[in-house]
Amino acid sequence: MYLKRLEIYGFKSFANRVVIEFDRGITAIVGPNGSGKSNIADAIRWALGEQSPKTLRGGRMEDVIFSGTQTRKPLGFAEVTLVIDNSDGALPAEFSEVSVTRRVFRSGESEYYINRSPCRLKDIIEMFVDTGIGRDGYSIIGQGRVEEILSMHSESRREIFEEAAGIMKYKLRRDEACKKLQKTQENLVRVEDILAELHQQLIPLESQSRIAQQYLDLRERLKILEINRFVAQYDRHVSRIKDIKEQVELLDREIANHREQLNLDEQAQHILHEKIENLREEIQNHIESRHELDRGIERAKNEIRLLDERISQYLRDNQRLEAEIREQEIYIETKQAEIDTHLRKKMENDSMIETKKIKLAELNLKAARLQDELSHKQQQAESRRKDAAQILNKIAEYRNNIIKNQARSDNLLELYNNTRKLIEKKTDEKARLESNERQIKERLDSIWLEKQNIADRCDDLKKKIDNNKKDAAELYTSLQTRKQRLEGMKSRLQLLMDMRKSYEGFNRAVYRIFEASRRDRALADRICGVVAELIEVPKEYELAIEMVLGSSLQNIVTESEEDAKYIIEFLRRNKSGRATFLPISSVRPRGLTQSEKGALTMPGCIGIASQLIQCDPRYTGIFENLLGRVVVAETLDHAIAMAKKYGYSFRIVTLEGDILHPGGSISGGSSGQRSVGLLGRKREISELQAAIKNEESSVAQQQAMLREKEREREEFENKLGRDEELLQELELIRTAEEERAQHLSSELQKIEKELMELRDNALKQDDELKQVRSMIEKQLEEISCLEAQNTGVQNLLESEDLHLRKSVKLKQELEGQISEIRVELASLEHKGAALNQQIKYLESDIVRCQESIDKKREQIRNNVIEAEKLKTALKEIQRDINNRQEELDELCGMLEKNERELAEYNAQMEALELRIRDETQLIGGIVEKKHHYEVQLSRLEAELENLLNNMWEEYGITYNTAISYVRDSIKLSSINSEIQKIKEQMAALGEVNVNAIDEFKRVKERYEFLEAQKRDLIEAKEDLSRVIRYITKQMEEKFSQEFELINQHFQEVFSKLFGGGTARLILEDQSNILGSGIEIVAQPPGKKLQSLSLLSGGEKALTAIAILFAILKRKPTPFCVLDEIETSLDEGNLDNLGRFIKEFSRDTQFIVITHRRNTMQVSDVLYGIVMEEKGISNLVSVRLEDRAS
Repeated sequence: MYLKRLEIYGFKSFANRVVIEFDRGITAIVGPNGSGKSNIADAIRWALGEQSPKTLRGGRMEDVIFSGTQTRKPLGFAEVTLVIDNSDGALPAEFSEVSVTRRVFRSGESEYYINRSPCRLKDIIEMFVDTGIGRDGYSIIGQGRVEEILSMHSESRREIFEEAAGIMKYKLRRDEACKKLQKTQENLVRVEDILAELHQQLIPLESQSRIAQQYLDLRERLKILEINRFVAQYDRHVSRIKDIKEQVELLDREIANHREQLNLDEQAQHILHEKIENLREEIQNHIESRHELDRGIERAKNEIRLLDERISQYLRDNQRLEAEIREQEIYIETKQAEIDTHLRKKMENDSMIETKKIKLAELNLKAARLQDELSHKQQQAESRRKDAAQILNKIAEYRNNIIKNQARSDNLLELYNNTRKLIEKKTDEKARLESNERQIKERLDSIWLEKQNIADRCDDLKKKIDNNKKDAAELYTSLQTRKQRLEGMKSRLQLLMDMRKSYEGFNRAVYRIFEASRRDRALADRICGVVAELIEVPKEYELAIEMVLGSSLQNIVTESEEDAKYIIEFLRRNKSGRATFLPISSVRPRGLTQSEKGALTMPGCIGIASQLIQCDPRYTGIFENLLGRVVVAETLDHAIAMAKKYGYSFRIVTLEGDILHPGGSISGGSSGQRSVGLLGRKREISELQAAIKNEESSVAQQQAMLREKEREREEFENKLGRDEELLQELELIRTAEEERAQHLSSELQKIEKELMELRDNALKQDDELKQVRSMIEKQLEEISCLEAQNTGVQNLLESEDLHLRKSVKLKQELEGQISEIRVELASLEHKGAALNQQIKYLESDIVRCQESIDKKREQIRNNVIEAEKLKTALKEIQRDINNRQEELDELCGMLEKNERELAEYNAQMEALELRIRDETQLIGGIVEKKHHYEVQLSRLEAELENLLNNMWEEYGITYNTAISYVRDSIKLSSINSEIQKIKEQMAALGEVNVNAIDEFKRVKERYEFLEAQKRDLIEAKEDLSRVIRYITKQMEEKFSQEFELINQHFQEVFSKLFGGGTARLILEDQSNILGSGIEIVAQPPGKKLQSLSLLSGGEKALTAIAILFAILKRKPTPFCVLDEIETSLDEGNLDNLGRFIKEFSRDTQFIVITHRRNTMQVSDVLYGIVMEEKGISNLVSVRLEDRAS
């Protein structure tokens, strides 16, 4: 495989289409500086997918497009095509020739093609992975790439070695797996967030759904039970009313016979009752007096017991206090004895302290005298030592200065020459840096303008996204509200349809007829319909028409009397109840008389009921019959005024359903909440169907609007993402350029400062040399004098040191004695302080005990006084008790006499009352029995009426209809408790959301689906982690193996290029093979082993070239582009490089961009890049072997 052809159009300076044919071997591309020859390497690198404008020597990607000249307009796009010979099948493609094309437009859009078929950049990268070809490979080596290898950052060198080691495909797979793992983790987090939200919804929805279903079941069961109870209660009431009326007549006759005897007994009872009451009043007065005396005596006894207890308590307190006083007096005597003992010990200790202090003073005086003598001798010795040291230091200092000055003198001339050379070099470098600085500032201005435009565009996009999200949120909220409303309407419609299908609200006979007509065609043909189904009433008149028609709404309309007879026979035959029929042929219309029609002009009159409804013309007579003599009024007041005027001759119904019947009776009031009426059902179904259709249309429209908002937001976000990426890219470029500008500025300042310093140094160096030589002569004379002085000082020091050692020994002995006495003295003083502290503590303890004894003796005296006072009070209370007891004895005698008299009267009264009670009970029993029957009769009749009304108002059915709901399985004995239980259960459910059943099912299905998704994501995450670990292990093994082989080749190639020496590659962190930096250590011939940073420029470049050829030797790349890598090499090294290129060209195709003659001479084909027209590069070529022939 090799690069066969390069096609360029609109790329940088190539305004015209240029086609460069390549062959195996070495192709050189030459040209003057600025001709655009390095754009060839940039074109190849760009076509292989390079994304960094900085690497392509530009500020942004649009800079690669030809920008025009004074005579040529800019182009709209740039395109580069690489045609690669793939006859050996090295690339994973089925073609012997593979073309790779990249195209970029000024709008920023890029296109990639493989064999003219659109593809992704990823496809191109994957096709060339581990071939050495690619944007990160080692197939294109320029000055920047050499600098990267030579960079101080050892981590920057890794990419080229990874490509050479063949782990790039593993790295791409690992990176892709890591991205998938990250994406999987993000998806897992999102799924978990959604699951958490759904779980929060499920908990209340599950409860609501369960409650709603329970509510519906209970409501249906309650309806069945209440209707069964109604039928049973109705039947019982009718039978019971008949029996009660017969019993009431019999009881009336018995009551009259017993009332006469009762009157006589009641007169005698009244006289005796007055006597008994007087006597009872007198007895009650005596009893109250006795109770008052008893309570007084009891209170006095309680006071005596309380005073006795308080006296006893004072005596016990005194005994306890006297015992405590005795204990504290003994304690004081013990503590006083301890104080006397401590005082004796303290006197002995004070005596010993005084003795030790005297001895210590004598020793301190002797030690002070010895210290003065010793200090004087030490000062003399120290003075002489200092003199000797100063002499020696001066000698050493003079000798060191002589050595330094001699070395300095040798270097001064060389320094002066070097300084002049540096001045010239720095001046040239300063001019170059100033030129580069101007170019960078121009590029930074361009970048700032472009960033500003993109930032403005990003702000505008963010505002659009925020507005879009706000609109979408409002649409979503509105959509959810509409969906909930739609679901409610659908549920209501389904309920009404079910009711119509099951003839809910019709009596049993009508239900049986229509149920049978579904199977019996002959029966169905004889039925036109029921009144409720054949009439259409405006909503505002529904209540009035429904109330006035009442049960007539269930009348069945037939064509003839024969049809009605046929259906009646069907009912009788099947025992299905009774029904009313309206044959069209026999029912005649009715209407108001001419005089009655005057009511239509009265205030509040709406019109005749038959004219306010709509029906098929066939049934006009039927409804004229039913409603022709019914007038509809606005209010009850209007209806009453109308009825009075026309003598209650026709029926009048108000809009609220109140009815004035002919003859004067009025029906009205509230019917409470009830099921939908028979008339309103059909209308409501039609209205709901139309409303549902409109609502569904609105929902669909809002859903479409919401999808459009989402698409619009996605488009905005994509644009924003592209712009933000571009901003980041520009920021990176700007940062790099600013860093470069700062670096250049600092370099310029540094060079200017260095130039000034170099010029000053050149002027000073000659004067400094003369001064140094003069100093050396003077220092040699001083050394001779100092050595003579040093000999005399040393002799005196030896004599004085002997006397000083004797004095030091004597002083140490005295200090030991002083230390011992001070320790003993400190111990004695500490002991004395402890004794003083103990004495103080004991004395304070004695004082506290004495104070406590005094307080307790005072308390004993107070207790004795209080006890005497209580004994005096106790005697007074005992005298009061004796007086009260005498009064009580006298009162008890009078009470006994009164009670004997009362007993006699009571015996007489009891006999009389027994006779009256028996008679009264007999009459009362009969009356009560009669009243009970009458109450039962009234209650039963009212209940019967209420039963009928309640059943009609609650469920819209009559007794005949209710019979169809009767179930034999229902036990009437427990029906009330079951109904009550169900109502309690329904009330306990609270507010019920019937729609929660469907909502819970929907949310639960989504929750279970996401749970499955979560499990799949966790499994995928584990699989990806295993794959990453496996790939990482493979990469480490392969990189280690290949790196070692490249290292061996590097040592071999280095030795050949340098003509000797050694070099090696070192992994900085062996424990982190895939993240470790790579250090290059080289030892050119004749030099020490050193780091790459310490080599000269030429040595660095040749070392980097040695690494490249080592890589090519281990893993040859199909083609290699070298862009002026030999710039810093001398002629000898250029010849070595040429030989290596020639040698390696057997396996690798070389495209060399150069301006060095030695490199051109080893080339097989030579292309020249020239600018015949300013700013536009053109191509000329010659095959060197043809020219040689």
